[in-house]
Amino acid sequence: MSDEASIGKLEKKVDRISEELAAIREVLKAVSIIPSLAKKVDAIDSDLDAVKKEISPVTKIDELLSSVRNVDTGLKKVQESKDIQTLGQKMEDIANTIMSIDTGIKTMTDAKEGEVIIKKIDDVLISMKDVDERLKEASSDEGEKEIRKKMDDIINSVAGLCTSVKEVGDTSGSQTEVISKKIDELQSYVASLSTLEERISDLSDSFGETKEIVGIIVRQLDDIERKYNKTLKEVNEALAVIGKFVDTGYAPEEKETKSKKQKKAEDSGEEEPSVDYEPEGTMDEIMQSLLDMVKPQTEAVKMAEALEKARDTLTEMIKVHSPVLFQFGKVARELKSYPATATLNENDIARLNKEFRSWIPKLKEAHSG
Repeated sequence: MSDEASIGKLEKKVDRISEELAAIREVLKAVSIIPSLAKKVDAIDSDLDAVKKEISPVTKIDELLSSVRNVDTGLKKVQESKDIQTLGQKMEDIANTIMSIDTGIKTMTDAKEGEVIIKKIDDVLISMKDVDERLKEASSDEGEKEIRKKMDDIINSVAGLCTSVKEVGDTSGSQTEVISKKIDELQSYVASLSTLEERISDLSDSFGETKEIVGIIVRQLDDIERKYNKTLKEVNEALAVIGKFVDTGYAPEEKETKSKKQKKAEDSGEEEPSVDYEPEGTMDEIMQSLLDMVKPQTEAVKMAEALEKARDTLTEMIKVHSPVLFQFGKVARELKSYPATATLNENDIARLNKEFRSWIPKLKEAHSG
């Protein structure tokens, strides 16, 4: 029973390892960029199937021991029986039983067993010694010639049985080494998965950095696109003016002077100086001036500076704490994080228009309170 319990425990452990490896395989699908780990898990699964197949033939030894016990019981009945015909029939049954044992052991020579096989084979040899001795005692008794002939058949069957048992004993040593080697390989495969969590953590950090870099690149591309669209619009306007001049044959003096100045500025590489935002007037006028600045040509940094100046002016006007004023500073800090020459994109324009209009009633409520 102790051997059967050991085999049962071994099978349970193998099943549990199989379930754990199945769960690990599901996790590895999220990190398929590491093909070596997936191959190792497949190899472990194949090895586990091989171990299960190697363990299953152990149950045949239990059947062998049961058959030997039946032989022992039959021989006892032979010694106690006085009826010649009944004795002959029992001898035939014993001979058939031993022949079936011999066939079972020959089948086991192809099986791959471990140390449990060696222990159970020792039990078989001990039982067969008792069988041999009892058969010799039975052959020395007085009886009919038919009984003696059947006894000789039984002895020959026992001799074949012993030969088969020796063959099993010779092959069990090499089988044990194979099983031990496979278990060592299985343990090494499981140990190679110990760094899986660390690799996944490294990949997560890399993905986070890549996402941040991509965000910066997208902002820069948006800035380039807006500048390109602005330049294209100015070129189209200039072409329209030139076309109109060609059609009419003259241009107003004021526009011509302005065009010359613009052309001169463009040739010298100078840009028209931008006017700094100065919040003036009532609360509605200040907020309206901020709304007027929300357009694609406005640089994000200029918008941030205007928000900070408007916040300071409104703080003096309201003279009480308002959470809305904190939002001015928060949005300004976000805009300052943009590249130096970045302008407002479509998302910025939609967001600022929505927030500025929602701030106006809250500021009026704080001012009247």
